[in-house]
Amino acid sequence: MISKMILQVCLTGFCAATLISCRTAVNYLEPFSPRYSGSFTENIPVFNDMLTVVSFNIKFSDKISRAKFELNAYEPIKNADIILLQEMDNEDTRLIAKALRYNYVYYPANIHPHHNKDFGNAVLAKWPITFDNKVILPFEGSRIHTRRIALLAVVDIGAFEVFVCSTHLATLWSGEEKRMLQADTILNSIPEDYPLVIVGGDFNTLTGGNLENLEEKFTHYGYIRATKGLGKTVKAWPFGFRADHIFSKGFQLVETGKVEESRASDHIPIWVKLIRE
Repeated sequence: MISKMILQVCLTGFCAATLISCRTAVNYLEPFSPRYSGSFTENIPVFNDMLTVVSFNIKFSDKISRAKFELNAYEPIKNADIILLQEMDNEDTRLIAKALRYNYVYYPANIHPHHNKDFGNAVLAKWPITFDNKVILPFEGSRIHTRRIALLAVVDIGAFEVFVCSTHLATLWSGEEKRMLQADTILNSIPEDYPLVIVGGDFNTLTGGNLENLEEKFTHYGYIRATKGLGKTVKAWPFGFRADHIFSKGFQLVETGKVEESRASDHIPIWVKLIRE
């Protein structure tokens, strides 16, 4: 009976993937558009010396009401200073930003055939976002030909600026070599003279070897993996894997964690608390 159930689940997943793969994405290849933004922070907060950063892949924005609730309910991600989101569309990004009083910028990478909606990355911040840019990552996905992007933004905290990046690397179908070249593209797009940098998102690291290669690359550029030791961040049946990470440069790690109770996505929201070195 158990074997039959496992076979049925696998066949269902295979059929769904096959149906989606018959359709292809419509990629946005213009470097500065489409772009969406909004300002909903009523008062610029007083910085308390510690920065809380959250990264959350909200699967196809399917359970956005639940995600909004979780971001406003669970400690310590409640009232985070900066939130990095993936697999978003503008309407749902704006809904979260407006409800929770954040400034935001959002760039879609493509119109995804899963739901025929925009699919991309966002940065939300309690402080002004003074610069933003989209980096189109190399390679199309091998199944539905999606292009992935990195969203770069500068958050002005007053006493200093933080260069942040919300990203989503290619899936396992594209292979490890292409993901590593995408990581290189991100790192080479960040100005070397910025002393304070945070890069977070879904890196699709499926194995320990994938993660070691990624961490070695970021370490070479002067970053630490601030979310090291969190364990699995994707609740994929039956095992799960470590796909989501936050890297930082110019900061000391105070604490890191994840919200195990989350039910808004197959990904678990992760967070770090950082102070300047």
